[in-house]
Amino acid sequence: MTLNEKGATQAVIDKYPEIKAWRMENVKWEPPILSFDVERHGGLALGSVYAEVYSYRYNAQTGGLDFDRPGRRLIGTKDKPWTKADAKALANELIARYERGERVKLSELAPFQTNKETRAGRVRRLRAALKELGKELRRGKLVPVEKRR
Repeated sequence: MTLNEKGATQAVIDKYPEIKAWRMENVKWEPPILSFDVERHGGLALGSVYAEVYSYRYNAQTGGLDFDRPGRRLIGTKDKPWTKADAKALANELIARYERGERVKLSELAPFQTNKETRAGRVRRLRAALKELGKELRRGKLVPVEKRR
């Protein structure tokens, strides 16, 4: 790292503390431009397995900072894909459990303990599988599908 690069890096740290300099990676000095990436983890709090990666360019002459639209990087473990066959198997299991008198909450089942978007897709596939079997979930109960007029 050259003295100029150190100076530019320190200027970024001093002038833009919200960048969190300890997250700077891929730092490249091409005078007078200091380029670097910063990984942001805001989506993780909402259940995402991706971090946003912003690419910044700091101009040491003008003191200006600009950045590109964020990319993303996988930093968590993605859930196993949940297929129509998985939905149909769970639908059959739910029907059998309801016929035995068991009360089942979807939120307690492993496939539904995930982030909002994934859960919504799985519920949609489960409802479609139940409908194929002549049942539907209504107010937490399995009931026969009503024929529409």
